[in-house]
Amino acid sequence: MDKYLFIILVLCVLLVPIFYKTRRFNHFWGILMFILGLGALFLRLLILGDYPLLGFFNPKTIYSSALLIGIPSAAITLVVIYTKNFQRRINRFKKLLLPYILFGGLQQIFFFWVFTDIFYYLFRDIKITFLASVLFFCSIHFTKRSPIKKLWLLLGLFAIVNAYVYLIWGNIIPQLIVHGILGSVLYTEFINTDQIKRRLG
Repeated sequence: MDKYLFIILVLCVLLVPIFYKTRRFNHFWGILMFILGLGALFLRLLILGDYPLLGFFNPKTIYSSALLIGIPSAAITLVVIYTKNFQRRINRFKKLLLPYILFGGLQQIFFFWVFTDIFYYLFRDIKITFLASVLFFCSIHFTKRSPIKKLWLLLGLFAIVNAYVYLIWGNIIPQLIVHGILGSVLYTEFINTDQIKRRLG
């Protein structure tokens, strides 16, 4: 069974440079990225009985998790949505919201249920897994062509909080919701293009 863990980890690592090369999801690198990603997800589901999810819904910490992620995200959102630039783009925000929530949720599932879980089961060290999880998140968001790399400090803090809530408090539901909402707010304010639509075009 350990061979599946190594295969999944290799697929996850390979996804990073392939993601760097992907400009369109429907071209070669984009198709290869989805094949590797779906392959890793399939193998993860295949061994779910032997290696259960580290986090999903922990009723003892769900409120703390929601507050830790929700309060700073809400504060950032409130600051941004009252800018003149955001107000001019409010219709664009409405178009981005649903797809970004769905896409953001899928990202969180992959980051944690696939990469973070597998890394932990391979190395059995929560501290190393925490560091690897944060670095994996940042490696995807801090690419040279990333339009939001200028928000590196905010993204780094978001990665740390997300990993903490998942690994230490055992929850992922707040991340599934907040990631997409905050992403749609930031992309509306700071980015001039719809990144999902651009990559699908």
